[in-house]
Amino acid sequence: MVGKWIWVRFEEDPGEDVCQALLEFGFRFSPRRGMWAHNCGVPSKSAFASDPFHKYPRKPISGRRWKESA
Repeated sequence: MVGKWIWVRFEEDPGEDVCQALLEFGFRFSPRRGMWAHNCGVPSKSAFASDPFHKYPRKPISGRRWKESA
């Protein structure tokens, strides 16, 4: 997490099924950063104006499991 955005980076090509799932969850691929991003409903100014990775604190969330609501 960077600020209120979620960024996803893969060490290797995640495959078409994972990319399609990310799109369905509302993520968009940022070719400039080489990562998938989701703004969680918090739009921001142009990414070219400032680098969010320097402006906001980061919280690694790898390894977390999300529960599906019933």
